[in-house]
Amino acid sequence: MSIKLYDKVTLYGKKRDITKYNDDTHTWDIIGEQYDYYVADANDKNQNATGNRWATTRRKAGRDERGYRIYEDVPPTNVYTTENKDFKLAINMSAGGSSQGGKLSFWMCKITKTLEDGTVIEGNIGINQEELKDLLKESTFVNGVCQEPVAFYRISGNVGICTMTGEKYKQALKDRAEDETLKKAKKTTKWELGRVYKTKTMSSIWIGDVIHPTKGKVHTLVDSYYADKPLEYICKNAYFNYVDKFPSRIATDKVIDVSDFDKFFDKAREEDLKGQMDNGTFYYYHMEDEFCHVNDLDKDVVETFLLYAITNAMNRWDNRSEMFYKVEDVCNYFGLDYDELYQEAFYNRDTMKYKAKKER
Repeated sequence: MSIKLYDKVTLYGKKRDITKYNDDTHTWDIIGEQYDYYVADANDKNQNATGNRWATTRRKAGRDERGYRIYEDVPPTNVYTTENKDFKLAINMSAGGSSQGGKLSFWMCKITKTLEDGTVIEGNIGINQEELKDLLKESTFVNGVCQEPVAFYRISGNVGICTMTGEKYKQALKDRAEDETLKKAKKTTKWELGRVYKTKTMSSIWIGDVIHPTKGKVHTLVDSYYADKPLEYICKNAYFNYVDKFPSRIATDKVIDVSDFDKFFDKAREEDLKGQMDNGTFYYYHMEDEFCHVNDLDKDVVETFLLYAITNAMNRWDNRSEMFYKVEDVCNYFGLDYDELYQEAFYNRDTMKYKAKKER
């Protein structure tokens, strides 16, 4: 996963009162205040909008003429933009337990930084425990305080903290350099069979063309994760993305042998259909994709599965009409009588999971 190291960060502070119960007055007295911070990339408009919204609070603003309470939004007052470096960090509170059971995933940490004008930023942020674990591995902590200055990064939607000399920081710099290279690289929509094509976030291989029951001839793409796997394994296990046009991506030097695609694909599709029936599973949302083929599929397998699909549709309440339309489209493509299959499934649905069960 790519690590994005911020150049500058904007911190949006939300004030939280520190209270203590007064036994004499039986009230909660305010004895201090502290700030929680949202960390945003200073150059990202969406993150800054989210941070501003997160730190905005509401307060009572009197009542209207009908006596209803009026509230007004109070924008955040503690907002700082600074270079992403030289923050100090201390662990304040562990993730603790959830009211729903299990453990929470964020630890509360205190960050501190003194700006050039003498302003001191001090407050709490939540750090995902996986990212905090990496920081603990590559830095020195004394009494919960990190001894090295830290910087912020983002990975998979989570904010993390790393030292300026640690492995996470080095990886982030490497990812940044790779991103710059990708931005300058030439993209193409003319793909070669077996070659890996990539963008910053995606990487795919064109392994062959197939016939889709409702879309016609389409290109079959798989994730480049499978680049080191045998083709037979890919045909049996990969998730296929069927496209009629190649997306614009960057060609890499990695090429795999897909010359036996025709040999393995149809066989894998038939085994998958049989496996779904044996296991009692049913992939409704992309059902037409299950019948993609290079040469042809065994009609007995197709007919058996369609009976199984119709039976499943009869037992469902959500989107059942759409399911029947999907089955009918596949029947029309393979030249099967939909009405006949429907009647057979209807009369046997109480005792028959699918046609082949009687034969086993």
